[in-house]
Amino acid sequence: MLGIKNEQECGVAPTVPAGLRVKHATLYSKLLYDPEKFQNYARMSQPSFHELPDFIKYLASGTSFQHIGYNYRVSHNHTGFIVEETCRAIWERLKPLCLPIPDRDTWERIADECYRLWNFPNCVGSIDETHQEIQCPKNAGSLYFNYKDNHSLVVQAVADANYNFLVLDIGDYGRNSDGSVFRESAFGQDFENNRLNLPPPKALPSTDQELPFVFLADEAHPLRENLLTPYARRSLSNPSRIFIARLSRARKKKLKYCSDQFAVQSSGPLSIIIQASYALHNFVRQH
Repeated sequence: MLGIKNEQECGVAPTVPAGLRVKHATLYSKLLYDPEKFQNYARMSQPSFHELPDFIKYLASGTSFQHIGYNYRVSHNHTGFIVEETCRAIWERLKPLCLPIPDRDTWERIADECYRLWNFPNCVGSIDETHQEIQCPKNAGSLYFNYKDNHSLVVQAVADANYNFLVLDIGDYGRNSDGSVFRESAFGQDFENNRLNLPPPKALPSTDQELPFVFLADEAHPLRENLLTPYARRSLSNPSRIFIARLSRARKKKLKYCSDQFAVQSSGPLSIIIQASYALHNFVRQH
């Protein structure tokens, strides 16, 4: 008969006594004494976590309503109602605090931070889209079917140099391209009609040449006076290669960074859950 090894030999951290590891309340109380393990479990620091509801675990882990229901001894249907109500309250509370409408001073501050952190002057944000996988709605046909061979909603976002989101547009069909999503979105229409209140052109550092403030995007977006995209990747000169490298570094995948922190499932009212996730992302980044 095999002998039972101790916890260290089995690779189990002795955080919680044996027999109590399945109890969420006991695990939570023990994790309070280990900030690093608490960060791994809750995906945020203790001060930030204590200001938020317990059901933030759904957004942090992406687990199912049924699993959360077992932890809190409620039905999975009731869990869905609680998650929706909590996410709606989070969004209504955090939206004016963490996602305010940018003004001219905000754009200038973002441009200064982008130059300081990413060495790209006159940049007021990066634009990107991601596909949030969902279960295909009834009678939807191929509206939500995307190039990844699954069904999804498109999330478009504009982010600053510190990975904070400035603009969100959620709910476009998964089959639409990034360029069409940008063109049909409220932000895209405001951009095309010059309603974003961007600052006037500003001289580049160490020069007298004035250039407009710009957003950064990938090749799927149109090239505009205030929207920079990479060169076509063929027969590039060295200056062009350096420009692409700097542009790509400045517009790193901000949406990927958020999805690494909050895992959203396709169950429940997806739009409000995504909105709450991105508002919480800004809240965690700013606190």
